[in-house]
Amino acid sequence: MAQKFCNECQENFDESEMVTYGEEYVCSACKDTFFQKIKEGVLTGTDMEFKGFWIRFAAVFLDGILMQIVTMVLGGVAGFIVGSALSSNPEAAAGVSMVIGLVVGLLIPATYEIMMIGKGGSTLG
Repeated sequence: MAQKFCNECQENFDESEMVTYGEEYVCSACKDTFFQKIKEGVLTGTDMEFKGFWIRFAAVFLDGILMQIVTMVLGGVAGFIVGSALSSNPEAAAGVSMVIGLVVGLLIPATYEIMMIGKGGSTLG
């Protein structure tokens, strides 16, 4: 019998012991997981094409630039609002602006990564 690799666990099995879906082979232990992923619209293992180092580096670099722009704009708007509200007390305004800048600088990139990776498995970059 011919040997095939399971699309999920990557183990080698006899072809007669496996379930086929299109051109993909799945062992009996991974069958439920595989078909659940298909129902949910998740890419299966053979559908993914991993890119090389430089294209991934460029993607991370692009994500970093995008996050810097968004963080600077939102941090600037938040700082302006707080500065205007606390214009009578410059020391308090500076401290609050610094805290808001830190929060914005951490929350925006974290939210971006969680939403992008969680929804589509990748970021815009």
